[in-house]
Amino acid sequence: MAAGIAYGFEDKLNEKIAVIDIGGGTFDVSILETEGNSYTTLAIDGDNKLGGDNFDEIILDLCLKKIRQTVGIDLSNYERSGLYKDDFSQAKQRLITEAERKKIELSSVDAVTIDIPNLFKNEHYDFSTEISRETFENASNILLKRIERRIDNCLSEASIAPSKIDKVILVGGTSYIPIIQNYIRELFGKNPYSDKDLSKLVAMGAAIIADDEGKVQPKDIISHSLGIELLGGRFYKILKRNEFYPVTISRVFPYPGRNPDKFVLDIYEGEDELCAKNAFYGRLNLGGIADIRSGKAKVKVTFAFDKNRELHVTAQDVKSGNQRSKTIKIAKDVKINKDL
Repeated sequence: MAAGIAYGFEDKLNEKIAVIDIGGGTFDVSILETEGNSYTTLAIDGDNKLGGDNFDEIILDLCLKKIRQTVGIDLSNYERSGLYKDDFSQAKQRLITEAERKKIELSSVDAVTIDIPNLFKNEHYDFSTEISRETFENASNILLKRIERRIDNCLSEASIAPSKIDKVILVGGTSYIPIIQNYIRELFGKNPYSDKDLSKLVAMGAAIIADDEGKVQPKDIISHSLGIELLGGRFYKILKRNEFYPVTISRVFPYPGRNPDKFVLDIYEGEDELCAKNAFYGRLNLGGIADIRSGKAKVKVTFAFDKNRELHVTAQDVKSGNQRSKTIKIAKDVKINKDL
C-alpha cells in the first residue's frame, strides 16, 4: 500500500497497480486500485518461504554437486560428509558466502568463477568452478514457477488480466535478478518501476498519508488469515485473508472442559488447515470459566484488527462474563516460539 501511494500520489490517476516485493526471505504481490486519492487493495498473495536465500541455494547446490563429483564429499549433510564437525561447518559457510556474492554478480555478467583455496582444514582441496548465467537461470526455473503461480493467483483473485495493470512496481533486493525482471516485463507487457528502495517507498507512502490532512484514503486488506487452534491441531480462521480492515469479528466456541483450570487460546497466522504449518503468534489463558467441568461452557472469542495492524484478541466466558485480552502486532516475518 505504501509503495503504491509513493509511486501514484503525484499522478492522481485512476490506475490499477501491481506491487511485487521479492526480498531475501519472502515474496509478496499486491494488486491496488487508485481513484484520485483513494487507494484500495484488491488482492494480496505471496510465499513466506521464497526469496533471495532460495536463489543462493541454487548456486550452492551447483557447488555441492561439483564437490561430490570431484572428491566424493557430500556437504549437503554433516553425517554424510565424513568430516569433523568444525571442518564441515567452516567449509559449508564459505560456500554459502560465495554463493550469495556470485548470485549478485550474475545479475550484471554472463558467468562467474568461484575459487575457494583450501576448502577443508584437514584435507588439501582447492575448489574452483565456473557458473554461467544460463546455467543459473535454468536451475532457477523451479523458483520462477512458484513466483508465477502466486502472481497468477493474485491477479485471478483481483479479477484483473495482466494487460489491465497500468503500473508495475518491482522492489526488493532479489528483484534485480534478470530472469525475474524479464518475466515481470513479459507478463505485464511493460517495464516495471524499480528505481526506489522498498524501505524508502514505505517511508514516503507513510509520510504522504500523515501530511496530506486525511485526503489520502487507503483501504487495505489482511494479507494472511488469523485464527485459533482447535482440537486435533486444526486451524480455525476467524479473520480470513483479503478481509478489509479495520474489522472486528466474534465467534462462540463450545469448551470441552478437558482442562479444569483454564481455557488456552493459541493464536496463529497462515492458510494451512494444520496449525503446525502456520506461524504461531501468541497464547491467551482464560480462567474462571463457569460449568467448565460439565462440558457445557462456551467461550466467545473476538478478533479486532485495527488500522495499525494490531490484532486485539479477547476471550470471554459467555456465562460468567469473565474475560482476558491480548494485543499482538502483526508484522511481516514475525514468528514467535510457542514454548516461550
